Formats: sequence, C-alpha cells, structure tokens
Amino acid sequence: MESRRFYLNEYGVPKDKIIYPLIANFTLDGLETAAFKGAKTSVTINALDNNKKILNLKFVLIRYANEFIIVINHLKNLELIKQNVLEFLNIRGLQINKKKSKDIHFSFKKSKKEEPSPKFNFLGFTFMYQFNSRLSRIISRKDMTKSKKVIINPSRQHVFSLKQKIKTLINKNSNLTAIELLQKLNPIL
Repeated sequence: MESRRFYLNEYGVPKDKIIYPLIANFTLDGLETAAFKGAKTSVTINALDNNKKILNLKFVLIRYANEFIIVINHLKNLELIKQNVLEFLNIRGLQINKKKSKDIHFSFKKSKKEEPSPKFNFLGFTFMYQFNSRLSRIISRKDMTKSKKVIINPSRQHVFSLKQKIKTLINKNSNLTAIELLQKLNPIL
C-alpha cells in the first residue's frame, strides 16, 4: 500500500523484511500434523537370534519460518512423510527447493572407512554424525566412549560471515574510542 492506494505484489515478500517469517509461519502452520498423517508408529525387526523385536518409530519436525528438518529413526515412513509434505506445500502453491533439500541417513554402522561423516546445516549450525570421535574442544572426556555422537558446531559459512561483519565494523569505525567501538560490537557478538 502506498499513498492510500493498494498495489498487487505478484512476486511475494522479500526475505530480508521483518514480515517474512510471520507470513512463512502462517503459511506453514499445520505442517507438523500433515507430515506425519498415516505414518506407522512401530515396525517389526528380525533380530539375529530369530526373535522378532518391535521398534517404536519416532519422528519430529523442527521448523523455523520457512526452513525445516524432519528427523525419523527408521526409513519405514520416509516416502510417506515426503509425499505428505509435498501435498501440503502444493496446496499452498509452494515447492521444496531441490538444491537445498536432501535425505541424510545417520547410520549406526559405517559402510566405508573413507566415507565422510553425514552432516547438514540448519539455522547457522552444522549437525554431524561422528563415529569413534576423538577428544577435542567440542566433546568432553566423559563423553568419550568410542561410539557414535551427533556433534553440533557453528557452520563455517556462518562463522565466516560473522568475522566479515566484525572486520567491516572495526574498519569503518577506526576513529572511535575503545569503549564506543565495544558498544557497537556488543550487539553483534
């Protein structure tokens, strides 16, 4: 709306505007329920000793504005959940970005030693599944059980952009006193 006149915007809302997350949340409200409609809650697994075990299937959707991840503990419901999400988005005129979306299988058994650990980025963090992880600044000593771990770090791209922002701010404000510069840096840090 401009000067009390309404203009139709056919291109949507720019992502950098404050209203974008609100509109995305309104549009995707109900995705959690629709995604898991008709999903099985348990599956029977044949164990090594010919005993059948029942595995309770768990699934969760984590969403922030227009970005979301779906975590499941078994591949049984994968295709159904993907189809449900596509139907939900199609009704609203939305699509999944094929370049950004991917299926990642965090397995208990590593198939090849040379194969990199599966990982993905979400909201500025990298989630990685580590096998036989070594002691580092991220994992404490008491967690070292030579088993699998999900490690969460700030993503390299996010860290790089933060460093660039700080460097630019310092270079632009080189004439300020230390206290004034710190007051400008504190909101970023």
